[in-house]
Amino acid sequence: MTWVSASSIPVLEYVAKRELKNDGATPQEAGIIVKGLIAVLLDKVNVLSNFSWHMSDNYHRCSDIEDAQISLAASELHGETIIVTADCAFYTLDLVPKASPQQALEWVHKESAESAEIGFIDLKAQQDAIRPQLERNIHRVLHHGAGSAAVGRKACRVYGCQTLHYCSQWHRSTTH
Repeated sequence: MTWVSASSIPVLEYVAKRELKNDGATPQEAGIIVKGLIAVLLDKVNVLSNFSWHMSDNYHRCSDIEDAQISLAASELHGETIIVTADCAFYTLDLVPKASPQQALEWVHKESAESAEIGFIDLKAQQDAIRPQLERNIHRVLHHGAGSAAVGRKACRVYGCQTLHYCSQWHRSTTH
């Protein structure tokens, strides 16, 4: 499973637009092309969240905030995880190993050959597979809870009225 840190997406967008403009594209053309490229990327990878406690608990440990966000987000993943980067100075906060693109390809091929056996139930891997939907639903509950409760009360009131209406209909039909 391939992940990209949420904090990296705006950086990727910025760098891609800048490079396209350096190659002669207009800002509008660069924006359209990069929007399409990011859409393709998001179809092929999962987005890994950056949590607020990551930065508040670890800000003092980092010299590069983007490196720290990527490393902290990657540390949340289950199983053996590496950060693939061509940046030799990338600092992982000693949480996750890093590898060059070539080393990563070698690692993937080695893992594929060694992982013929699959564990019986790997709940963490299953959670990673549904992480985007899970986080979206948790966010909706946490940030829209008051609205949901109001809708719930309204639904209860409507249900109560419908029940009352049904009972009064039944009462009229049995008394006449």
